[in-house]
Amino acid sequence: MGSSSVTSADLPIFWDNRLWYVSTNQGERLAHYSSTTDIESFGANDYYITDEKITGAAPVKSFLGLHNENGIYGLFPTGNADIPYSIQRRADRGTIARRSVITDEFGNQLFMRRDGIYEWGGSEPPVKVSGNFDGSEFWDNLNKDRLIHSFAHLVTSDDQIWFWVPYGANQQYMNYALIWNYKLRQWVGVYTGNTRVSGAYFDDLPHLGGYDDGLLFKHNTGTNDNTSAFTVKATTAATPPISIATRVRWLYARHEFNAADVSYNTSVFQTGPGIITKSDIFDVGDPTDALVTEFIIGVSAIRSSTTAFVNDTDLHGYSPVSQIRYENSSLDQPITVRRSMLMYKPIGPETVRKLGVH
Repeated sequence: MGSSSVTSADLPIFWDNRLWYVSTNQGERLAHYSSTTDIESFGANDYYITDEKITGAAPVKSFLGLHNENGIYGLFPTGNADIPYSIQRRADRGTIARRSVITDEFGNQLFMRRDGIYEWGGSEPPVKVSGNFDGSEFWDNLNKDRLIHSFAHLVTSDDQIWFWVPYGANQQYMNYALIWNYKLRQWVGVYTGNTRVSGAYFDDLPHLGGYDDGLLFKHNTGTNDNTSAFTVKATTAATPPISIATRVRWLYARHEFNAADVSYNTSVFQTGPGIITKSDIFDVGDPTDALVTEFIIGVSAIRSSTTAFVNDTDLHGYSPVSQIRYENSSLDQPITVRRSMLMYKPIGPETVRKLGVH
């Protein structure tokens, strides 16, 4: 490796015209850097040190981020040949998986922790973006002890980052990919059915390696990646329309949505403190009829250029707050809900001395 002092490293990085060896045989807390004129030349004292083991490293904005499990340090160029970088503690939590640290095209860094996937812009505290996967629906089913081997890679043709995780209590290898769209800032699905241990993006396709056969597979070259349905769920906030102390009578909910080409139903549930859960369905298909073949005067709706349609479902109960949950578990039936509006009638202040329906 061009240095008598550094013979092995967990992570090599090329940044700021230097080769960096991070978490080396000289110490798990060290980040060694090469000369700018000869990347095979490493000075005996040319390194930076952090408080804990360096668990990951990647450039973010204009500096290099060094991750510990309990912090992130930034190395900032100084322009001083003798002291080329200043080191500053920038965050209070970092990654546990060195191959999961990745920077998107906007300069934001994402990384894996035991409780989820976090995003960090370089200055503010890291924020968890994988909250939708929390709990028994997904995250509780991961093998947390193997998350240190999770990895991520960019798929820039689709504005995505794929995070590979071990799904299953005893799963040893990464077999599910969580897909984050960094332009839309939303999760766009879970990719299943493959076990992979490494990945890279080139030639406009993700290429990933198997774990037992030495083969490299091209992904996303066909249209049959998804063969079974998974339940789509979305839950609204429960903000009091007046105040948390004011009781209202809930009347009906108006759902604004993008119409689908075919007719199918979406389930909608009303929940809240003091409200027995109520379920309904509404049709998110195009409500209009073709003018020539299906249109009936006085019955059919006239088709317009708008993409937003509305349907109403009845509400019930008396409570300061109410919440709506949408669900669809059928294959090839996507839903796009734009807005929920809950209509109500004010009743007045309410004293609540116990939980439940009164």
